[in-house]
Amino acid sequence: MDVQERIRIYLEAYMDEAFSSRLYAKLSNITGGELSKRLDELSKIEASHARFWREILEEQGFKVEDVKISRIKLTLYLLGARILGTPLIIKLLEAGEIAAISLYSKILKEGLLSEDKSVALRSVLEDELLHESLFRKEEEKFKGFLNHVRDAVLGMSDGLVEVLSVTAGLAGAYGDPLHTALGGLIVGFGGATSMAIGSYVSIKSQKEIKEGQIEKIRMESMVAKEHRLRRISEILARRGLRSRTLSLLLKDLSENEDALAEISLREDLGLSEEVLEDPKRSAAYTGVFYIIGALVPTVPYLFIRDMNIGLLTSLFLTALMLGTTGVIIGISAGLSPLKKALEMIFSGLSAAAITFGVGRLASSLLGVELGKNLSKSHKFHKV
Repeated sequence: MDVQERIRIYLEAYMDEAFSSRLYAKLSNITGGELSKRLDELSKIEASHARFWREILEEQGFKVEDVKISRIKLTLYLLGARILGTPLIIKLLEAGEIAAISLYSKILKEGLLSEDKSVALRSVLEDELLHESLFRKEEEKFKGFLNHVRDAVLGMSDGLVEVLSVTAGLAGAYGDPLHTALGGLIVGFGGATSMAIGSYVSIKSQKEIKEGQIEKIRMESMVAKEHRLRRISEILARRGLRSRTLSLLLKDLSENEDALAEISLREDLGLSEEVLEDPKRSAAYTGVFYIIGALVPTVPYLFIRDMNIGLLTSLFLTALMLGTTGVIIGISAGLSPLKKALEMIFSGLSAAAITFGVGRLASSLLGVELGKNLSKSHKFHKV
């Protein structure tokens, strides 16, 4: 690897640490409680990491003073923290720590640094792993909230895409804003009802199945303890746990039924009692946000009488909301927010374009264009 490529990698690491330090410091001022203190501590640690990379860059003859942290990026993150709230920002910070861990592991694997610098980088990497673990623990506190954010966002995205497609198709077929809006509202409320009922039935069924499995594990931990212990022993042995350590663990578990049941749930079934969703809340979030999503592409037709302007306004507002929901989905799922936003916008507008084309085709083949027919009828009555 040539010098320029190394400098590029070192600069990427420096920029990431310097930005994280500044971001954590700012976030500590707008959050409260224990999280604020931890973010302040993390800011200082990230600043020391930035100094580490600065030294390496200066050894390569690179002037770090010429590098500036993006104020726009920092402002967007802080704005996101205020709008989206702490849980989603924690997910975003966790993704940043994972990216840093990946980069530093690559640097160590390829042997880009001297021996003493590699030792120092391992210490930096340990810090990043601790940070990522910290954010995971913070995320666990908001697990239920994040599930409801998922329901809300998915409900809204469905409402946006489905009703945009319907209104675009009606706009292409009829050319009348009022009838297009009415069609969109009818489909929107029908879709919201269907989505809410579907979500309730699905989540309730899943919850009942999981509750049955949890009860079975808890009963086995009391009345068939040896069977449970053998099962846990097999699972942990496959994961490479040493026999001596395994024996000590099994001895402790044999004396603690609650711990045995909890480990059985997590290791054997991948379940936890804390993350069971409430079907009523899930249905409410899904239905309400579906309606909100459905209103976005529909409302312009209620206030704008020019069909073309109404259609363009509907497309613009829906694209804006799809981009926002894409960002939230990206953050929640640990994906690229920008990539997910563009994917959502492209999918929604593509569906609208197809249904608009179908509507225009139907209008041409069947000779139906309600807007013009209404206009002619109105003139006839005036005569």
